[in-house]
Amino acid sequence: KAKALRHQSFFKGDTKIDTDSDEFDSCCDHLVVIDRSNSDDYVVGTYRLLVKHKIEKKMKFYSESEFDLTNLLKIKNVSMLEAGRSCVHEKYRDGRIIKLLWRGLAYYIIKKKVDLIFGCASFPSSNFRQFKSQLSYLNHFHKPPKKYSTSPLLEYGAKLTHINPK
Repeated sequence: KAKALRHQSFFKGDTKIDTDSDEFDSCCDHLVVIDRSNSDDYVVGTYRLLVKHKIEKKMKFYSESEFDLTNLLKIKNVSMLEAGRSCVHEKYRDGRIIKLLWRGLAYYIIKKKVDLIFGCASFPSSNFRQFKSQLSYLNHFHKPPKKYSTSPLLEYGAKLTHINPK
């Protein structure tokens, strides 16, 4: 049900496939919010969680398919959590479900003793020019320290002129 919600959210019902699934799903924990007033399995929110110690040596993080994580991966003695594939059913996007997901995520982080959290985030289009203000804001106010910095892989990089915040 979580994979079906992801498909609905990310692919808007594309009928070529019926669920959003990849090789990472089987080694991840899946945080879900269920609306039991609808049914016992009506998933309205989800996060996919991958903790470093659960990964096989030959396996990678999903984010490595889009970003160079060299700086993160060379950090020693830290546990890392990749949080991704987060989505909320479109009829439940009033803030309550994402707050429940974040509460569950906080509990998970404490329980698993996670030191670093990262993951890919999406905008509703691959045309980065539509989001230059948002990307500039994130770059200016939420850039990680250099030792944690990542960069997109060459095929995903974009030349963005940053806007100076006022």
